[in-house]
Amino acid sequence: MQRCWDRRDRLSVIGAVTLSPQRQRLDLRFRVQEENVRTEHVVRFLKQLRYELRRPIVVILDRLAAHRSAAKQLQCEGRTDIRFEWLPAYAP
Repeated sequence: MQRCWDRRDRLSVIGAVTLSPQRQRLDLRFRVQEENVRTEHVVRFLKQLRYELRRPIVVILDRLAAHRSAAKQLQCEGRTDIRFEWLPAYAP
């Protein structure tokens, strides 16, 4: 018997692991979506994360096209409170 899965039955998740600088406490923030994560979802998530944390953030991303374009869009808006660091191109 061969099994297969249906791509229409999946969810996309965008998330972040945060570290409190004073308390050294980890937290997980995420959003579940029924559609693929696109640039506008990444931008909205990062702006909301920055608002909730009430401090500048450093975001570590892989080089997915939606991540690169979201970073460029936020930098063009002049957002200096969100800094980006990139994983190497060969990172899994």
